[in-house]
Amino acid sequence: MRCLVGIDKLDEQNYYTNHELDFPVEAPEGENGSLTAKITGPDSSPVDEIVTKDRVGSNTHHIRFIPRKPGKYQMEVFYSGIPVKDSPFYIVARDQIPLAKKCEAKGRGLTGGMYIGMFYRL
Repeated sequence: MRCLVGIDKLDEQNYYTNHELDFPVEAPEGENGSLTAKITGPDSSPVDEIVTKDRVGSNTHHIRFIPRKPGKYQMEVFYSGIPVKDSPFYIVARDQIPLAKKCEAKGRGLTGGMYIGMFYRL
């Protein structure tokens, strides 16, 4: 019995706080076991997770959660109560750095930009 968890090269991934993370898990074909997960946050507190199955007859499950704090998360994955290979997995979530080009400054008191309708483009 072998499960494949869709977490590759964790150190190279960009995981951010307050954004849902989705990890696919391929369960063994023809098995009717249950997939469960236990996620622990950076402060060792439990994190709410959702485990779903793609559709009836599919062997693909998804583990989803939203990291609320930056830091290292531990995700333990179990199939029929037995830890899957390489479990636990570690995920590092960072605060997202805002992109300046996606920000706008609004208001009549702004100067030094170009006035377009009700907005200034700086």
